Amino acid sequence: MVFPHGTASRSYFSDSQLLALYSWVNHQRDKSGIPVIAFDGKTIRGASKRATDKLYLVSAYDCDSGLTLLHNCVDSKSNEIPAVRELLQMLDITGAMVILDAMHCQKDTLNQLISRQADYVVRAKGNKKNLYCAIANVFQQKFDAGKGGMEMKVTSDKGHGREETRTVYKLR
Repeated sequence: MVFPHGTASRSYFSDSQLLALYSWVNHQRDKSGIPVIAFDGKTIRGASKRATDKLYLVSAYDCDSGLTLLHNCVDSKSNEIPAVRELLQMLDITGAMVILDAMHCQKDTLNQLISRQADYVVRAKGNKKNLYCAIANVFQQKFDAGKGGMEMKVTSDKGHGREETRTVYKLR
């Protein structure tokens, strides 16, 4: 499609055209094994000079294919939680592994994932003290027993001037 006056703006496309485009992108995904879909929010730099007009997007990213499946704008008077919940409703997440930040460790979001038959990884931080302590206790019991019944995966990355090693344990 050629746009005689430059790249088309959001208002150029109807909602049905955007949904058709998203549907096409989803069909291009090569589903090998369990699809892994990561959700993340970012402020788009340079989109505005004024701090109050910053464009903040939440994206659903297919980690296997490298495709951004959907974007959703975050309302300036809100946060990314409702935007992610809308994206979850729009995507086929049945049987997928969904990865979310600690902000999404919320009953309503997790219930939506469970009802849609998706597996999920959500970070838990110390600000949810009871949940964090319960998780830490389960893992500590396994460590004290000699790591029996746990799978372990170690990855190493170099980038942005640092080296990171991550160790992930999975309870059975």
